[in-house]
Amino acid sequence: MKLKTTLILSSILTAGLAVSLTIVVLWTNYLLDDAATKATIASELSKGALQLHILTNDYLTHSSERAQAQWLSQYALISQIIDSSEFSEKLETPTVLHLQSEHEKIKSVFDQLVENQNAGLPDEFSEHLSNQLSIHSQTLSTESFQLVNKALANNPDITKTSGQLVLIIPLIFIGGMFGSIIFSNRIIIKSITSLMRNTQDFQKGNLDSLINPKVLNSHNEIGDLARTLDKMKYSIKNYTKRLQDFKRALDDSSVVAITDKNGTITYVNDYFCKISKYSKNELIGQNHRLLQSGYHSDKFYKDMLSVIRKGHVWKGDIKHKTKYDSYYWVRTVIVPLLGDDGLPEQYISILTDITTQKETEEQLEESLEVIKKSDVLKEEFAAMVTHELKTPLTPIKGYCEILKDPDLIGNLNSEQLNAVQEIEDNSNRLEQLISDVLDAQKIDMNKMKFNKKQFQVDGFMTAIMNNYLPLMKATNIDFTNHTNTNFVLTSDPSRLEQILSNLIKNAIDFVPQERGKIEIGAHQQNSEIIFYVKDNGIGITKTNQKHLFKKFYQIDTSITRKHGGTGLGLSICHGIVSGLGGMIWADSELGKGTIFYFSIPIEIKLSTDIKLMNVDLSNT
Repeated sequence: MKLKTTLILSSILTAGLAVSLTIVVLWTNYLLDDAATKATIASELSKGALQLHILTNDYLTHSSERAQAQWLSQYALISQIIDSSEFSEKLETPTVLHLQSEHEKIKSVFDQLVENQNAGLPDEFSEHLSNQLSIHSQTLSTESFQLVNKALANNPDITKTSGQLVLIIPLIFIGGMFGSIIFSNRIIIKSITSLMRNTQDFQKGNLDSLINPKVLNSHNEIGDLARTLDKMKYSIKNYTKRLQDFKRALDDSSVVAITDKNGTITYVNDYFCKISKYSKNELIGQNHRLLQSGYHSDKFYKDMLSVIRKGHVWKGDIKHKTKYDSYYWVRTVIVPLLGDDGLPEQYISILTDITTQKETEEQLEESLEVIKKSDVLKEEFAAMVTHELKTPLTPIKGYCEILKDPDLIGNLNSEQLNAVQEIEDNSNRLEQLISDVLDAQKIDMNKMKFNKKQFQVDGFMTAIMNNYLPLMKATNIDFTNHTNTNFVLTSDPSRLEQILSNLIKNAIDFVPQERGKIEIGAHQQNSEIIFYVKDNGIGITKTNQKHLFKKFYQIDTSITRKHGGTGLGLSICHGIVSGLGGMIWADSELGKGTIFYFSIPIEIKLSTDIKLMNVDLSNT
């Protein structure tokens, strides 16, 4: 029989006395209506609270928008009950005041949990809030059951009072009515008491507590509450298992410690003990200062505390000391767990061992320092070798000039002059080789310096043309300049001349002895000046073009190759162009000649107010 039905029947039986005693019956009916109202309100609140607890666990499990909407809807229904005038007028007890407080706490914790999740914090950071929300919603449910119990337990007193007021009514009629109500109330109270015991077991963590099957299978409001409570138990059980799985995964993969708001260690996992060499008993109750290595400054720790005490997450690398004075590094995340007042109550630290990584970094830094020192030694050695190699070449070249001057030592025959010229040519080649080696070394070490000036491109190319014109005439090579830009370029003219000289000399080596042609030129393309050297030589295969700018690479590596060179020239050209912010490339087809291009970015355009530097290439 349902609770409402029992109370209505009792009211009907009482109303039957109105024939004999109208005033007494009205008074009695008033009392019973008051009891029914209390019981109804308590029952609705209890049912709503249990449903809210189920939805709380559902939200904590899924965290979906649908679960959040259902939770807020159920909370609104409970708010209507608690905020109603009947609730405050008829049920004003300390328990009711406590229910109102729990009701407000639930909403506060829920709002804070939603805010954390919207902020994108990991789930583990909201664990404390989740536990609080579950506890408060369960407390509301338990207190609601107690309120039902109290509301119904008072019914015998009400009936007793009514019986005293209607002593004139036949005793048998009173006894039948009184017995009916007591019997119904005892059944209800017994069922509710059983559910309360189950709720208390669940609150203590005993989720194996079984609900009475008779109560669970009854077809009334209490049965509905019992089935809701049973669903809640399995939801909590599932949620608890997920938390245990998460904790086990965290313990297996990370170093974990929990401290109170004062920094006293309250929990460490086995991994923490393993890495620190301390036992749990030695760590619990201590402060993290026990692990300080002395590597970090006081300011480092003050800044850390300043962040976490404001409720913010701190991340960083910390060097700790073990029990046996060895050291280890951990990548640390410290998460404050906030209380109802918004201030940290606990701190959870999740640490990852990065000792091996730090040791590797230190070794790399040491190796880098050794490499830097080695580079300095190489640079000093290259400078010394260059100087020592160039020193004997100076008198050799000087004596060659003296030997060729008939006014100083007389005339030499043709064989003697050829020998002197060969000595001088080889001295020049050796000097060029020494310069190439030194330039290649500078490029490798990123030490090549550039002396940038403003100069006019067409004047620069004319100087190059004039420099090589005598040599071209002597070798019967058609040499032309097709420069069609008067832009002012800000760059290093001596290095650009070095590039063009290298490309021109290569072209001289590879053009045919008869009808050889070499063309140089420059033109503007977007924000760059494109220089080029074109010849009608033997050309280069596509395969060989891929390796042209590699150090020491030569197309013909046979012993009988016709053309000299060290294979450093194009590599040096590539290094210089790159240093000036440009690119170099070749376009060639076997048997049809080659064009070498390189680009230099324009920094300053031509202006009538610019005073141009005169480019003198006579000594290059």
